[in-house]
Amino acid sequence: MPNDRKVIGFTQGGLVLIESGSSGLEFWDIDLGRTIAKLDAPGASVKWLTRGHTLVGLSDGGLLSIDLDRDHWLPDLCAVNDRPYTDGERKLLPDGAETTPPCRMSD
Repeated sequence: MPNDRKVIGFTQGGLVLIESGSSGLEFWDIDLGRTIAKLDAPGASVKWLTRGHTLVGLSDGGLLSIDLDRDHWLPDLCAVNDRPYTDGERKLLPDGAETTPPCRMSD
């Protein structure tokens, strides 16, 4: 692992949280063996900590708090994404991927 990265925590949902640089954070999925998300707070120095299922960022701009429970993510993400894929998004899907609306919350 490069010197500017360090593991800061693990979640019950199978994520490894890796601090990257002075403000970055990578979310690694253990089952997939790859990064699934990156978070950066440009221009801010952030110290990331995990407390239970909450990620806390202590920054010079204030306190950041992110719920890491995957069961809580889906309703929030789907509230803003309950729609069919756009043509551009569909082109980015891997061959054989499901093309129906990702959340299918309304029929």
